[in-house]
Amino acid sequence: MIKDKLNHRFDTLLEAIKAVEAEGYVTAFFMKMHGLEDPNTKKIYAAQDIVNVEYIRIEAPFSDPDEEIILYLIIAKDKVKGWISDSYGIYSDSKLTNLFSKIEKLNA
Repeated sequence: MIKDKLNHRFDTLLEAIKAVEAEGYVTAFFMKMHGLEDPNTKKIYAAQDIVNVEYIRIEAPFSDPDEEIILYLIIAKDKVKGWISDSYGIYSDSKLTNLFSKIEKLNA
C-alpha cells in the first residue's frame, strides 16, 4: 500500500532523512534496473518484495515547484526499512515511478 505521510514540518530533504532514520528507516536504497538495491547487502527488492510505502512531499517555503522532492519510506517483506528520494513531477525517475505503480497494483 502506498500512503501519503504528508508532513509540512520539513523544509529540506536532509531534515526529513534525519527524522525518518530516527524512526528506523536507515537503508538508503538505490534504484536499479529490476528494483531497489540495499547498498549494504546488495540485495535487490522487486515490487513483490515491498509490503509498505509511505511518502513525504517536501515543499520548501518560497521554493520553485520544480524543486519539490518526494521521500519514499519503504518496508520490505524481510523487515528491512529504508528510504529513497525522487524529484516531483516532470523531473521524476520513470523507473522509480513504474516500480511504485507495480507495488500499488500488487497491494491493492
